[in-house]
Amino acid sequence: MSIDVIGVTKCCLGSPEVGKAMIEGEVTGLGDSRLDNLKRLSSAGLTTSLMMLRQPMINEIDEVVSFVDISLVSEIEIIRKLSAASKRAGKLHKIILMIETGDLREGFLPEELIGSKGMDEILSFDGIEIIGIGTNVACLEGAKPTPSGLKILIDLAWEIKDRYNFSIKIISGGNSSALKLVEQKIMPEEINQLRLGEGILLGQETLDFTPIAGAFQDAFILSGEVIEVKEKFRRQAIVALGRQDMCVERLFPLNKKIKIVRASSDHLVLDLTFCDDKIKISDIIDFIPSYNTLLAAMTSPFVEKRYIIGYRQQTTDNR
Repeated sequence: MSIDVIGVTKCCLGSPEVGKAMIEGEVTGLGDSRLDNLKRLSSAGLTTSLMMLRQPMINEIDEVVSFVDISLVSEIEIIRKLSAASKRAGKLHKIILMIETGDLREGFLPEELIGSKGMDEILSFDGIEIIGIGTNVACLEGAKPTPSGLKILIDLAWEIKDRYNFSIKIISGGNSSALKLVEQKIMPEEINQLRLGEGILLGQETLDFTPIAGAFQDAFILSGEVIEVKEKFRRQAIVALGRQDMCVERLFPLNKKIKIVRASSDHLVLDLTFCDDKIKISDIIDFIPSYNTLLAAMTSPFVEKRYIIGYRQQTTDNR
């Protein structure tokens, strides 16, 4: 089985530093849902293909054609506009048709392509190249990827070939939630691309947060300064972090004896009752973020971002 990996940078605001690290890890391209992030990656001069993961909005079409190599698309009208923009720019824009397989997010219904004139119209457009079909799972409905669910894609690829004499080169089988199928050796061999963000960034599977063998779970650390330590029915500390900076759910102190009590918009209250360390004002407390916490922290203008070259010789499973 040979599966190309698209490194997804949307959790890091299209950070060129993160993108470069992914390229050094031999991803075959970078993907993001926001045009501004993709423009940032393009402007950084990273030598790899760029994929627009969210279907472009109408007012983005021209810039998408200028800055992006591949778009994931689920509406014929958007394909029509990408075609027109590509012809105006004298370019060829690549497209992966997204297919609905149960997550109820984006995607053509198979019958929109085969049971009507959908595929005929799509294949008639100039300025675009249909390079594949893909799906997304475990984002909205939490449906787990299964070989039977992916078979919908595989069967559709064969039907397109039979009806239109057109070969689908790429079958993009989803995101980090699909890694379990790879580990269990039950991923259909026809699936030849995955789009991975959480699996690379946090070293875990998306649905059950299972650590991925050989991956680091502490590649990102969220640090906050202690601004108060007092006895209030329990020994507690307040850290200068809050909901303006992060999601508190699934935030893990590196020190397992520290417990998170609650958070407001800009205060994080910690229980130090069982912590042996003599924590004091101005000390720094480190946390491992979840995907949503990392997304919020990278988005927050109040969180300073620092990049450290190199890696630690350990993984951390603090869950």
